[in-house]
Amino acid sequence: MNDYTHIHGLRLCLLLLAITLCAASVAAQSGRRISKPGSAPDNNGDVLKIGTVEISLSVTVRDTLGKAVNGLRAEDFFIYDNGRRYQPMHFEHRHVPVNLVLLLDATGSFFDGEEVIHKALLSFRRKLQPADRVAVMHFSDEVSLDQDWSNEEVSFREALKRNEHRGNKAAIYDALLLAAAKLSGTEGRRAILLLTSGLNTAGQVRLSEALAAIQNADAALYVVSETEAIASAIRGKSSNAEILASLPALESAERNLIWLAEQSGGGIYFPLKLGSLDWMLAELADEFRAQYLLTYQLSADSNDAPGNRLVEVLVQGGHKAHARSGYSRRNASAGSKLISSSPTLR
Repeated sequence: MNDYTHIHGLRLCLLLLAITLCAASVAAQSGRRISKPGSAPDNNGDVLKIGTVEISLSVTVRDTLGKAVNGLRAEDFFIYDNGRRYQPMHFEHRHVPVNLVLLLDATGSFFDGEEVIHKALLSFRRKLQPADRVAVMHFSDEVSLDQDWSNEEVSFREALKRNEHRGNKAAIYDALLLAAAKLSGTEGRRAILLLTSGLNTAGQVRLSEALAAIQNADAALYVVSETEAIASAIRGKSSNAEILASLPALESAERNLIWLAEQSGGGIYFPLKLGSLDWMLAELADEFRAQYLLTYQLSADSNDAPGNRLVEVLVQGGHKAHARSGYSRRNASAGSKLISSSPTLR
């Protein structure tokens, strides 16, 4: 079944029941959304390393359509540290091996399209590099590790089918915390890819705790959420006031997922059809293939207040340099913040 707007009656009823029990904040989205700027760790797991003289940044770049941009040169980047402009003294564009936890929701109507989802994920897996590793988890109100770190397609294919915890309740934040724990200590880039119906209806972990775990693992969270597809189905086919009253819960669940993705430096997608998964995951694979490593030397008088450092990365041509908008780092002083923006430089 490719069209999300046609949801089987039984699963929709179960999901709507979950919605009425769910609460959160606001903001409906549609189609596709790429997060606010974000980047992934370098080989040492540090996006921002503040030493006595040099700062090293690992950055990914997307164009206005959200696609990864390759082939940039050092002179295409402009770095502002606490308002002072720096040019990169060291520049490198390379692939950094990715450690990816694939986190699959086993609840609601999401697995109505299981075959289509598995096909899209297998295609995505083939686009990763030989050095990249994937772990697979399923969750409902429980979380299971169905594949430990591996780069083999056969084990990945088997893990996708090893879904033993189907249920009507989803402990999304618990699952994210466990995924972050799985990533802790790995070398290279760290990421979580969450495919979910979007509603956190079980578990003990709070939203803020899930984000803290992801950030402490130096991981970027990428989300494929069914919330907008479900909301569209409700708006289009229901005149029942009780069912329509469930829309705010969907909207707040969506807002929470957007916030998690943005704050971790990842991205979020809202497919209205399962067929959209292929190009969405292809974009993500492109982003994983390479990143830019930039190093610049601080001015002597810039080391007196490291706790208030604000770093901004601009790129020629209106492209967006992605770095975390909020995070904690082993080698960064508390209060340091790395952001980016994308005016066209002339």
